[in-house]
Parts: sequence; C-alpha cells; structure tokens
Amino acid sequence: HPEGAKRPKDLLPGLTILGGWRPQSLSYGAMATLGGQRIGAYVKGRSNFKGQTEAAYSCLSDGTSDGAPIWTTGKESHTEWALGAGGIFRLSKAFGLYAGSGYGLSETLWEDASGKWARVDDHSAKGICADAGIIFTKSHFQASAGLSTIALKNPTLEIGLGIRF
Repeated sequence: HPEGAKRPKDLLPGLTILGGWRPQSLSYGAMATLGGQRIGAYVKGRSNFKGQTEAAYSCLSDGTSDGAPIWTTGKESHTEWALGAGGIFRLSKAFGLYAGSGYGLSETLWEDASGKWARVDDHSAKGICADAGIIFTKSHFQASAGLSTIALKNPTLEIGLGIRF
C-alpha cells in the first residue's frame, strides 16, 4: 500500500433511525452509512407502513372529479414509502452533506359517500425521489436533518439519530 492509501478499516459504518414528517403523514425508517474521511455513501428506506388502498377513480383536492363534485365521508388514507441511496460529502470532521435519489410513492385517497376510494391526484406522487441534508457526527453519535421529495411533490422533513460503529 502506498503511504496515503485508505484501508477498509478506515471506513466507519453507521446506522441512523429516521423519522419523516409531512402534514398528512408520519413515516419511519433507517439509513445505513459507510463513511471515510472525505466521502461516503448511504442507503435508506422510509415508510408509514400502511397498505396501499385501491382507488376506484381520481379526483383533485378541490373535491371534483372530471369537473363534477364528489361527496366524501371525511375518511382519508395516506400511503408513503421511499427507498434511496447516495453520497456523503464531509465538510469537516463533524459536519457533512448528503444527497441522493431513489424511488417512492406518496398517495392520498379520500372515501366518497358510496364507499369508493378516490386518489387525490394533486396530493399524490409516484416515481423518482430525491433527498438532501446535513449529517453531524461526534465520536459514535450521528444525527441528520434533511428534506426528501417524490417527483418534486409532497416534501417530507426527515430527522435521524444513530450510531457509528
């Protein structure tokens, strides 16, 4: 090995428990990190662990479907999950930035008076997700704060606490 080469033992793994918040839904998950002195990588997953309800038709948040009003019961269903990976870029010994992408689903459904579910199109998204944030490390403690979005809709605030091994 050349004198300045990194060895695998210089890479520190970590595990962070995540909480995600947006006005309609709370979600939880984990982020596994592997970091060196300057760069690293992460893999994460987050969900609200609710099964996806099948929508009979779609509507908008103004309460219309194809221009006609719908009558709702007030019941809502929110399904959310996201999987992603990306890079960690150290700014200093304690602080770093992370950014990555993946795939996810964020869906809001309303129940109508006949018991059918309508997907609220302007509050739902499926597709490419992106996330970015800051990560703080002190000894074996790791904390993160960031923002995640699916198809540039439904931003979710993510907060995490964890350990480095």
